[in-house]
Amino acid sequence: MPGHELTALAYAAARGDRDALTGLIRATQRDLMRFLGPLSSAGDVEDLTQETYLRAVRALPDFAGRSSVRTWLFAIGRRVAEAAEVCGCPVGTIRSRVARAREDLVAAMHDSRSATG
Repeated sequence: MPGHELTALAYAAARGDRDALTGLIRATQRDLMRFLGPLSSAGDVEDLTQETYLRAVRALPDFAGRSSVRTWLFAIGRRVAEAAEVCGCPVGTIRSRVARAREDLVAAMHDSRSATG
């Protein structure tokens, strides 16, 4: 699929169009999995792909089109694969650690505001 069509799908998906999101994933999934293959073990590629799309969906409203959709997705995927490799743990563990860190940050901010306010 040409880049301009992927960009249109990304913008539509960012506006909440579920069909566009499905189309975007279908059009890029094989390329993303091929990209992630050398960055991880064969057993982790599907988890890395899923985590990449989860992060991408959250970030879609911020997609500005400064790079191609594939380049943008690959950058997210690379970060998901470097985080797992650097920590030496599965993607699921990274996911739970990030969730726990967010909760801790929110609690710390709340405590800080309570102390000053």
